Amino acid sequence: MKFVFWQNILSPHQSDFLSELANVHDVTLVVMSRIDSNRIGQNWHATYNENVTIIVSPSLTTICRIINVKDNDILHCFSGFLAYPKLSFALFLSCLYRNNNSVISEAVPLIGFRNKCKLFVRKNLALLCRQRILQVFAIGVNGIKYFQALGFSQDKLSEFGYFVSPPILNHGVKKPSFIVFVGRLMKIKGINPILEMCKNIRHENIKVKIIGSGPLSPEIKTFVKKHKLEFVELISDIPRVEVMEIIGKAGCLMLPNTGDEGWGVVVNEALLQGTPVVCSSKTGSCVAVTKDVQGVVLNEVTPQKLIEAINVCLTLDSNNIKAIANRQLLPKVGVDYFTRQLTDKRSDCAPWHTKDIQE
Repeated sequence: MKFVFWQNILSPHQSDFLSELANVHDVTLVVMSRIDSNRIGQNWHATYNENVTIIVSPSLTTICRIINVKDNDILHCFSGFLAYPKLSFALFLSCLYRNNNSVISEAVPLIGFRNKCKLFVRKNLALLCRQRILQVFAIGVNGIKYFQALGFSQDKLSEFGYFVSPPILNHGVKKPSFIVFVGRLMKIKGINPILEMCKNIRHENIKVKIIGSGPLSPEIKTFVKKHKLEFVELISDIPRVEVMEIIGKAGCLMLPNTGDEGWGVVVNEALLQGTPVVCSSKTGSCVAVTKDVQGVVLNEVTPQKLIEAINVCLTLDSNNIKAIANRQLLPKVGVDYFTRQLTDKRSDCAPWHTKDIQE
């Protein structure tokens, strides 16, 4: 089978998955632009193996040429459903040419006037292409619900996520003397409850590392200084390999979203290294966390609930966490599930819903 993937930018979230797929299938990746400087500053680096053919910043003529190839073995896979003009043009054109099409996309939050307006517009635009889309791979805990709201029938929907390779690092013995947050410093990431929690654990024998940058950076620095939280370390602009090493050595990763997060790949990166996770039911990748075995999923994020969840995580078996993640989140697992969903051998559930969770 041949695949043509369409993305807005080169995505490190999908690079391992596409590289694995390219080991057994013909894979072409078409991206509208390279990773911008802001993303690079956030340690966004996408690396693909030599089997993936990459086309960057195609002209409209090139887009038309790619889509105009008549081959029933080709499946066009579009990311960011109706979120980017050039990608949307390519999708509509591919539907017009009656190609085989699929979608791999996160959900848009359904709460709030602005998001409801987006939903209304996209639902009407979806009328132009729904019939020519064979399968939707809906990413995250809200993915299926979102595409149902756009009018897609259940038989076209498959729950999906991101599948990444674990970093090749030698951590030695894990010493859970600190907990870590990794991500953009913004309200929806749950950084405010984390800071409030820090005020209540100053007497505990544990440190907190906050890695990232974003609009709340100045406010966070002021908060830490004002409340004399010497055990809180603020880190930004360090190489990705160092971030992975810190996650691997941490006693727990925190990503307690208070607003909807499409997925949250840092959860994969923690679990694959045996680091337990505290996230919320608004974190897209919460579906991949086996509750009370690989971490804790909070329905309500408060400082006290964070403390309780961290205490649970510090008792969990790192080897078991890693073993489960290897069965559910590696690129090969994602490729097997993805290709199975496109055939008559469809699975009823995503890899993380398997019942076998113990070694």
